[in-house]
Amino acid sequence: MEPSFRKHAHKFLGDERAPSAIEYALMVAGVGVLIIAVVYSLGGGAKSTFERAQPSEPNTSASSPP
Repeated sequence: MEPSFRKHAHKFLGDERAPSAIEYALMVAGVGVLIIAVVYSLGGGAKSTFERAQPSEPNTSASSPP
């Protein structure tokens, strides 16, 4: 039992593909969370900026001739 366990443990610990894939997945998830946080925090400010920059509608009832 001991040699078989040791063989599988050595094979598992020596294989670097699985930990690398997990590290990349965690990095991608972290970047995604960062992007969502930035968009969420800047979203309200951008909306209010565009609303202020939008020209107001002219009052047509006062300027039209009778």
